[in-house]
Amino acid sequence: MISHTSELADLRMQNLTRAVQSIMLFAAAIFANAFLPQLIITYMYTQEELLTLTEQPMILEVLPVVTFAIAAGYFVYTVFANMMNNKNAKVLKQELALGGGCCDGNCSCGEEDLSDAELKELEAIVEEALKPAKKSKSASAAKKPAKKKTAKKPAKKSAKK
Repeated sequence: MISHTSELADLRMQNLTRAVQSIMLFAAAIFANAFLPQLIITYMYTQEELLTLTEQPMILEVLPVVTFAIAAGYFVYTVFANMMNNKNAKVLKQELALGGGCCDGNCSCGEEDLSDAELKELEAIVEEALKPAKKSKSASAAKKPAKKKTAKKPAKKSAKK
């Protein structure tokens, strides 16, 4: 079981990571739209093919739409995923504020549930440990208790005058 504070930190880190990835994807889309058309024309077409082209190649028309659609799709995913993480973070913060994160400072409470066999074994160990104490009590109860000796107070002598 992970503690609530580490879960909260993990959710925040996921939000930050997705946001940075989304920004980087938009930057990659801008660079792709700026440089790829020139690279495509230079390396895919020869000079004769370029002179005989009557219309713009289809890839140059589709490239901006595809790159920005991918970037926009990832941005929408990032927004929704971060909203869900923020809901979870809000719940974790409320649990931490109520003290529900840890059991008396022990954040691994409830983690070690014992099986029935282990419980029976522990009960047997406790019973065995208590048996000598029961025997010593029964042995001392069988003996007669010794009478307490009390010192008698000396009788007061009346003083004759």
